[in-house]
Amino acid sequence: MGIFQKSVIRNHLTQLDKELVDKVFDKFKENYSVAKISEIKQLKEKNILQPIKQKLTICKLK
Repeated sequence: MGIFQKSVIRNHLTQLDKELVDKVFDKFKENYSVAKISEIKQLKEKNILQPIKQKLTICKLK
């Protein structure tokens, strides 16, 4: 069972302004597009792997 009853959700959704929802959703898609998420993942991976590579290089040099 969900947090809200289906009738409560349905009632709330019918009261929303469709144009406003579409506008906000378009803005959401701009910020969280597939390309943007992929870019964020690559940057995180690079930031995580960079220090590890440096430590490995230092260990090899010793």
